[in-house]
Amino acid sequence: MNGYVKIHGRTKLHGANLRSTDLRASAALYLAGLYADGVTTIQNIHHLDRGYENFEYKLYGLGAIIHRIDDKNTINSENIFTVPAAIAV
Repeated sequence: MNGYVKIHGRTKLHGANLRSTDLRASAALYLAGLYADGVTTIQNIHHLDRGYENFEYKLYGLGAIIHRIDDKNTINSENIFTVPAAIAV
């Protein structure tokens, strides 16, 4: 079955503090955060780490700016992705 989908989304997304619940939700929130104005922080990204190898590095190649931080704002933790706004991917 061939077909297509036409999506009319909102004109603006705004950064928020989010919590991931599963693998696909993690990826969707991450990509929405790249598009949103403001800063998006996604917690519980361990789902993403288990399901997609080097996900953030693949997005680096597209021009994304990504900082992996822990609860104490220390870079390179396994706990949280912070995705700054104004990223053209």
